Amino acid sequence: MKPRHIDTEVARLEALHQYQIIDTEPEETYDNLAQLAAFICGTPISLVNFIDENRQWFKAKIGLDVSEMPWSVGLSYLCQEQRNVVVVPDTLADEKLASNPVVTGYPYIRFYAGVPLITPQGDMLRTLCAIDQVPRQLSQKQVEAFVGLSRLVIDQLELRRHVSEVSKVTEKLTAHDQATRAQSEAAKTRLALSFTCQQWGGIETRSPENLPPQTGHGELILVVDDEAAIQEITTTSLEAHNYKILVASDGIEAIALYAQNRDKISAVLMDIMLPSLDSLIAMRTLQKINPQVKIIASSGLMSDNKLSALAAIGVNTFLSKPYTVNELLLCLQKVLLGTE
Repeated sequence: MKPRHIDTEVARLEALHQYQIIDTEPEETYDNLAQLAAFICGTPISLVNFIDENRQWFKAKIGLDVSEMPWSVGLSYLCQEQRNVVVVPDTLADEKLASNPVVTGYPYIRFYAGVPLITPQGDMLRTLCAIDQVPRQLSQKQVEAFVGLSRLVIDQLELRRHVSEVSKVTEKLTAHDQATRAQSEAAKTRLALSFTCQQWGGIETRSPENLPPQTGHGELILVVDDEAAIQEITTTSLEAHNYKILVASDGIEAIALYAQNRDKISAVLMDIMLPSLDSLIAMRTLQKINPQVKIIASSGLMSDNKLSALAAIGVNTFLSKPYTVNELLLCLQKVLLGTE
């Protein structure tokens, strides 16, 4: 591996430690991203790789038995040199690479694809990589998807940092929220139904009896939920009130549908407990496609950490399950009108 320049390395390490990612426990989100990298590239091995002062540390790994390696071995320096995606179809075809310890020894790399993980400030934390023990090629579409996946890793790191920054504020807001709940408990018990729209900064409670259902004007709503019963009830209710509906069962399907219909979809109602792809990553990806996307998060279970994470990515509207038709319609109308 090439020697590291001291000035840029100090800045890079400072940026890395701000994310508080090194030596953390495995997380499903990063494991899913590594799995997607292996799937895209068709390889048995993939890594989300960070380098600190002394080593390469793997936040997520597929098909590899070790959790770290010395920083002086490996092929990720190729990405550092180019600050761009690197694809090596066959390491033995290059005399310099053929003698690298990870080529001559475990994990016996013959194919390597790596894309640098570069923060919005320009610091390279290291790489997302895919590895095989036999030569292979990647198509241009595979390379583009691989590079896009690296941006999701950075998005997840940014989300971690933002959540940390707002944690103190969250504690204060939670205390205020608990006080508000106590004050309104007596009023809530008198309501057969309640409309609860969780907003950063407090809870607003209204009686649906005093607010008639709002009819839509043909707006297209993307409903994302893995429960068929909720899909059916929500679709039927909204269609009966002049909304058009698209339905997705997981985050990946939601992203695909939104990418195809972004100019038509007026709002997204998304459950925060989805299979296949973390809901926060799915929401962040929708925001990448359209920064003005209007998202209502929904769940039957909600924690302060989830509220913090939603707030950190700018999703401030939460609809508690189980919700009534009036609750859904009123929350949807406020989001569409921009009053949330």
